[in-house]
Amino acid sequence: MKIVDVRSFDLVIPYEVEGRPPWNVDRVIKSRKFTLVIVYTDEDICGFSGGNGHLANIINSTVKPFLIGESPFEIEKHLEIFLNTKTWFVEVALWDIIGKKANLPLYKLWGAARDKVKAYASTYELGTPEERAKQAKHYQEQGFKALKIRFHSETMQEDLSYLDAVINAVGENMDILVDANQAIPATLILPFPRKGPKWDYQRAFRTAKELEERGVVWLEEPLERWDFENLARLTRPS
Repeated sequence: MKIVDVRSFDLVIPYEVEGRPPWNVDRVIKSRKFTLVIVYTDEDICGFSGGNGHLANIINSTVKPFLIGESPFEIEKHLEIFLNTKTWFVEVALWDIIGKKANLPLYKLWGAARDKVKAYASTYELGTPEERAKQAKHYQEQGFKALKIRFHSETMQEDLSYLDAVINAVGENMDILVDANQAIPATLILPFPRKGPKWDYQRAFRTAKELEERGVVWLEEPLERWDFENLARLTRPS
């Protein structure tokens, strides 16, 4: 099987309501820029994927020439071009092709030990503890059994006040997950200035201990994505 064509389309997806990302509450987001990618093969199997941003030009001019004539199965061979162009999501289209060729869902190809996963509601804005508690009850009433909230306060005590408000609102009937949004390195140039606290190892460790005591299921992105040493320290059994 060979890749014979790659097509990409830049889209703008409007939001029904405005949003303020926790890493920059001064920025109001009314829509989402999205790039849809379709990878075609000589066996009439197509792979679909998409990611944030408008990257169709980069995909058409830089990524596509590297993929034409190549096998979609050789994922590792293509990773460098995806990473260098920040079009990592094109990889998903190749996995889509692989799953369709094998006539199996990817979770089975990857050695799944279960056939169900719990759906969770992922919240976005920060708000007040009272607002977060009300939001948690809303999702609980919709039938969700798990909820992810954001931590982005200057102090750990402020973060925990949000968490405790949510826990008190939903009791033990809902799993709570926490996302600190710390994975983006401070040196990475963003289209907007990053705002909010930057965690070090001690902040991440102390927070993780507090979450463990409260029965939180996971702490997502507690440190920069390439801080391998401290990420290893943080996950090491104490």
